[in-house]
Amino acid sequence: MPLRHFAAQIPDPSLAFLCGRHRLDKGGTGKERVNVPRLFRQSPARTPGQARDDARARGRCPCCGKGRLFQGYLSVSPACRHCGEELHHQRADDGPAYLTILLVSHLGAPFLLAIFMMYRPSAMSMLIGFSLGAVVLSLLLLPAIKGGLIGFQWARRMHGFGSEPAMAETAAP
Repeated sequence: MPLRHFAAQIPDPSLAFLCGRHRLDKGGTGKERVNVPRLFRQSPARTPGQARDDARARGRCPCCGKGRLFQGYLSVSPACRHCGEELHHQRADDGPAYLTILLVSHLGAPFLLAIFMMYRPSAMSMLIGFSLGAVVLSLLLLPAIKGGLIGFQWARRMHGFGSEPAMAETAAP
């Protein structure tokens, strides 16, 4: 959720002017580190759609859009090296694999039928061609779908993203 939804909950008004962990206005150079709860680190200009698209298309951190989301082919980094956002909360599990299979099969089946009806190739050439196509398409789509799912979870604050320990409210004497 954008920062403006939390504006009423910010205990210190100076936190409303922070973007990430760096003070960006009121004379700040952006190099001063400020301890800000992770819940308030999201830039107000960054929408959930941008977060999801960055994570999906470029494999970038959904919070800042600059750090790497994956440390390998599908291994998610525990935290972003650029902004410090913890990414270990993600619970993509089998969802990306199911969605990849769904997409590849729904793209491949009509194409297989069309090729067979137009050219009548041998069964062996269709088996080899479409098997290779399915494997390549699956390998290309899987990181993008996993990144999109992690970006979606981050944007919706699901599975521990954005959950900070409750701030102790000061009781008036």
